[in-house]
Amino acid sequence: MAAAVRAEKARRQSAQARAQSDACYCSAGTDYSAPCPVGWTVHKDGAECLAPAGYKGYCDINQTFLLGDAGDKIEAEATCGICWPCLDACDRDWTAPCPQGYTPQDIPFDKFSAMQFPECAADSDTKCQYMETFASTEQKKSFQDTGCGAWPCLGAPTCQKYGECPKAWMTIGKDTCVAPKWYAKKANCPPLMIFRHWTDAMRQQFADECSVSFCAEEEVVESGVLIPAGGPAVDTSRCPLRWSPSSSNSLCHPPEGLAGLCTSPKSFGGMTHEQKIRWASDCITVRWPLVGETAEVASLAVLEGGAGPINDDGIIVSL
Repeated sequence: MAAAVRAEKARRQSAQARAQSDACYCSAGTDYSAPCPVGWTVHKDGAECLAPAGYKGYCDINQTFLLGDAGDKIEAEATCGICWPCLDACDRDWTAPCPQGYTPQDIPFDKFSAMQFPECAADSDTKCQYMETFASTEQKKSFQDTGCGAWPCLGAPTCQKYGECPKAWMTIGKDTCVAPKWYAKKANCPPLMIFRHWTDAMRQQFADECSVSFCAEEEVVESGVLIPAGGPAVDTSRCPLRWSPSSSNSLCHPPEGLAGLCTSPKSFGGMTHEQKIRWASDCITVRWPLVGETAEVASLAVLEGGAGPINDDGIIVSL
């Protein structure tokens, strides 16, 4: 009799497991790297998962799956009556520096110049690598496939709202954006930026190259350009504000005493509208006038370091 009871119990458990497996079937595969099952809430900084209200399964409403591999989570589906999310359930935010369950580490000042990518440290004990560095989206995807950590889902398939600065960056003053301490500098991705007047395409290119996101909770731009509501567009057909054109209009000269990275005469011939905006952002202290804005033109001054006759462009020439 006891053997028959055990056999019947095993049969029912097997049938229950098959039914649960069918209920959790994902045509594109299951994401066993996710920190919590579908409907459960990440709790205590990712260390625990909290069951939804009304959960009637056999497991406790507080669970931790951090140390579980894909096999453990498959077993939990049958035991607890839960499902892990499907791989196609959401678009991942690959701009995030680390997967869920990992935190980017601050970069010491003396190591900043040599650090190309932030280091990600696990938030708790794990059977996976405790410290990881991800140099590309492909590496992030490969790590997620191991089940060691999933990247967060995007709030929407595409960014509908744009912030003045990238996510996790800090705003200083009116429009200067400063990267967090864990941000690793890469080519064309400085930690101090001004994104004034940037278009959607420029922001997307910077996001792709520098692994950042401009998606925001509140819309602060008009048509992808940071200008006042109803205000005019930026005018790059002239010299920057307070810069002086040469008599032939082939060069623009900076105002006397200008501080910053761009203090020499500049020719903008052949540069696109977007390239001119990016150049001003890199200069930090340079701004293009808005359409209809009266340009303050500084008088030409002889630059230090030489003397003699000048040509029509204001450049000192040899006798």
